[in-house]
Formats: sequence, structure tokens, C-alpha cells
Amino acid sequence: MSKKEHVLLLGDSLDLYSQAALSSRRTGREIKRDLRRDFAELLDYPVTAITPSMLASVIDKKARTAPTMSARLLGYAKPWFKWLLSRGHIVENPAANLAKPTVEVPRERVLSSDELKAIWQASAEEGYPFGPFVRLLLLTGVRRQELAGCPSSKHLGRLSLYSNGGSGSSRFDVKPLGVDGSSGGSGWSAS
Repeated sequence: MSKKEHVLLLGDSLDLYSQAALSSRRTGREIKRDLRRDFAELLDYPVTAITPSMLASVIDKKARTAPTMSARLLGYAKPWFKWLLSRGHIVENPAANLAKPTVEVPRERVLSSDELKAIWQASAEEGYPFGPFVRLLLLTGVRRQELAGCPSSKHLGRLSLYSNGGSGSSRFDVKPLGVDGSSGGSGWSAS
């Protein structure tokens, strides 16, 4: 009596990888979503049937419409297939030698004065906690996750934020200011 061997499909392997490796990452759900969306045409293939040319085809197709995302997609796929290899699901990593399809170009766009004014006014209407949070983002220039992840401490009416993101560490001292600029009001200003 022969025992039928279970064939692991790429889609099922993504679920396993997500549970084992992505679930503890802050961006794990987004990575899984992107992998599932962009590799949809391959998800019903056995993991052992996936070739470098199949992966390259998906990456190159993405590069035609979203060059930066195609580089990220490859960056998401490489650890996925490395994980599959380390767990014995595949004998060769088909993503290992794939080169990035494009070079990511940093964004240069900044908000105009009118856009900043509109955001500032909308944040006042939003109220706590999102309104003040958005205003603090505008005043400090830090990224959303840097601000959300900063430990904060209140000392004598000041809020000190420390960020270790980027190339160095930064400290932002923020004190509440009134509308007229005097201390103790509803506005925030970086000092």
C-alpha cells in the first residue's frame, strides 16, 4: 500500500511562511497581501515546480507598471523562498540569484503651502487623538511610525520624543502653545 505524498502549493506555503515568519513583523500582513496579490498566477503551483524564470516573469511584469514595488516584491520573495529551503520544502531557492529589476529612487515630493494648510485645518476638525498626532507629524517632520513608536515623557509641560530612525538619533522637544503663542493652549510647536 503506497502512501500518497502531500504536495505543498505555493499559496499554502505563503500561509505557512506568514504564520512562522511574518506574523511577528509589524508589516507582515502587508507583505503577505502583496505576495498573494502579485504572485496570484503561481499560487496553485507546487513549490517544487517554481523556477527562477517564473518568478522573474512576475517581477518583470510588476516592473512595467510599478518599478519601485517590483524591487520590494523581490525583496519580499527572497526570504520567503529562503525559508522554504531552510524547512526542506524545496531543494533550490529559485529567487536566490534574481537581480533587482530597478533601482529605487527616493521620493522628492514635498507638500505645498496650500496642502499643509488644508491638512492643518482638517486635523483641527478631526480631534483627539488623530488631529493632534497629525499636527505633531507636520511640526516635527518625522515619519508616522517613528512618532508612534517613540517613547514619550512629559516633564513640566513638555513632551520629549526620541527617535533612533534614520542615520542618527534625534530628540524633539515639543511644548504646548496657545493660539497666540503663549504657553498652555491647544496648538503644538516644536522647540
